[in-house]
Amino acid sequence: MTPMPESYFPSTDSMEEADALADRVGVLDKRLLATGTTSELLARFHVYELQFSCHSTDEVVQVRYLMAERMPQWQMIDLMALKYEYEHNGSEAHNPYADLLDEVTACLKEQFQDYIPSFALRKISLENAFFRIVERGHHHVV
Repeated sequence: MTPMPESYFPSTDSMEEADALADRVGVLDKRLLATGTTSELLARFHVYELQFSCHSTDEVVQVRYLMAERMPQWQMIDLMALKYEYEHNGSEAHNPYADLLDEVTACLKEQFQDYIPSFALRKISLENAFFRIVERGHHHVV
């Protein structure tokens, strides 16, 4: 007789933990909202985060001005941390990360001229993907 594969159903509220422990995950919030590998769930969202590390009040003011006037497509998600978010609506056929990095760098060079303030550009985390799945799940099943 062929042995049956085993399945385990641990519960966690940490997507990083789920990624480390499971081949496939399910997102539950009163009902099953999504299933797949963590990579598949993350791939549903073409969202990028941009966070600045400023060393002076003047730098903070300039970054806020730059983001409001030159890059309004980025939404501020954390005022104190100077964190912004951008949802890319196109396909992932080309590299939107490289395009966004070029755009941000060009705007910063123009605004600051002598130097560029420290910043991090990254795709949203698994935790943020989880929250988006749950948020959208209140409207429809993903």
